[in-house]
Amino acid sequence: MLILFMTKGFRRYIFMKNKNNAFTLAEVLITLGIIGVVAALTIPNLIYDYKAKQLRSKFFKTYSIIQQVFKDMEAEGDSGDPFTYPSATFYKTFGQYLTGTTDCQGKDEKQNCYKAYNIGDKKYRTLSGQIFNGSGYFDEGELLLQDGTLLLFEQYNGGGNNYHCFIAADLNGINNPPNIFGYDVFVFQFLDGEIVPVGYKNTGLVYKPFTDLAKTCNKQSTDNHNGWGCAQLAATDSEYFKKIVRMKF
Repeated sequence: MLILFMTKGFRRYIFMKNKNNAFTLAEVLITLGIIGVVAALTIPNLIYDYKAKQLRSKFFKTYSIIQQVFKDMEAEGDSGDPFTYPSATFYKTFGQYLTGTTDCQGKDEKQNCYKAYNIGDKKYRTLSGQIFNGSGYFDEGELLLQDGTLLLFEQYNGGGNNYHCFIAADLNGINNPPNIFGYDVFVFQFLDGEIVPVGYKNTGLVYKPFTDLAKTCNKQSTDNHNGWGCAQLAATDSEYFKKIVRMKF
């Protein structure tokens, strides 16, 4: 507190200490409590939003890379049609159009690769959390990209109408969980001359369409391909990743 006295020849200032200008312990604790409550409410949302943005950005980056490779192959005179290649060879030509890519043949998880014949073990799961029964899937090659994305190739040349080509993109690699289709693993299909996200019209197997998202992108579905159809939602729904990162598995 400042008290000012006026006299004829000078001014005199007297400073008096205000004994009530300090916070009490109770006030400090209340303030900290309020800060804690606000932090508890906001920090989880900030973390979720950050994860969603990271996954969404990686998804579209990877999808763009895959699309560009198909275009570059055609432009350079290589066939962009996987079914014109002998089984398990298309991915090798595909990899030649990427810089710094590792062919995972003969490598294992220590090199951030995954042996396809083990794809059915506990590493990959469907959107409902059950173990993906991957026997026979994605055993036609694997490519590890510079940014850690793992591409798994399913190139089946069965003859007649019984053929298909899928590329699964594990956005953060085999050694980083949760390794769930529809969360950090998304599947694309070569269909009618272009690469499209699974869940798009006509995607699936000859005997089994993947366009029924109640089965292929539903937390409650027990379908073995549950999560595959989520690629379509990831590509078209701007809120998809905000929803998926809040799910519990």
